[in-house]
Amino acid sequence: MKVAIAGLAFFLVFLGGGEAHIFAQENQKNAIEFEEVNPSDRGEYFIKRFKEKLTLTLLSFLPEKKANYFHKLIKVRFSELVNVAENKDLYNFEKSSQRYYTTVGQTVTYVKDKNFGVKQDILETLNQHEKIIESLLSEFTRDSAPWLFLKHDYDYIKTYKTML
Repeated sequence: MKVAIAGLAFFLVFLGGGEAHIFAQENQKNAIEFEEVNPSDRGEYFIKRFKEKLTLTLLSFLPEKKANYFHKLIKVRFSELVNVAENKDLYNFEKSSQRYYTTVGQTVTYVKDKNFGVKQDILETLNQHEKIIESLLSEFTRDSAPWLFLKHDYDYIKTYKTML
């Protein structure tokens, strides 16, 4: 049974899953890696999240690699948030927003007191995300639910950047 579970875990983490595509964000010089699997893809998204959690667990023994993987997850969650915002997917907006700022918080908490080289990369990524969220805010009515979710993300980024 353990062999079957280990085999399934290996398959899901290292062989399964979609590739990310890179598209330029309008009016932005920075590229966003858009994920093939997003929150609206319920079954596939569950498998994707399971693989991510399993990978984080396996990387517990390799702290710097775990920090790098957390950095990757920030980009993944941001891609999902942008996808939800651009598609006006109100059903998944709140959860995507929460997943994004939670992942950023977990990452910052994990790396803040350690001497990992990825800290500066994370800060640069957050600076890029901050600019893109500013432009996304202009696409929604002020004080509407999506605007408030994005504003919270924007505010969290500012706070988390001070912690790095």
